[in-house]
Amino acid sequence: MEQAPESMRHGAEQLSQTHHLIAEILPELRPAEMQTVYFQCMEDGPESLLAPIEAEFARRGLSPHAMTFG
Repeated sequence: MEQAPESMRHGAEQLSQTHHLIAEILPELRPAEMQTVYFQCMEDGPESLLAPIEAEFARRGLSPHAMTFG
């Protein structure tokens, strides 16, 4: 049981790195690509990634729920 907290910490570190990388590349993604990532996060998580994606959509004056962009 003592190993569980260590593995959980390691998993949290990896997730944090993933969050950082995704947030870093969001400005380079096309809206349709961001939408794919957004709905994948809604389906499979982590939900904590939704906020930065929603913020990038808002920055561009778009919505992740739009069916077409342009």
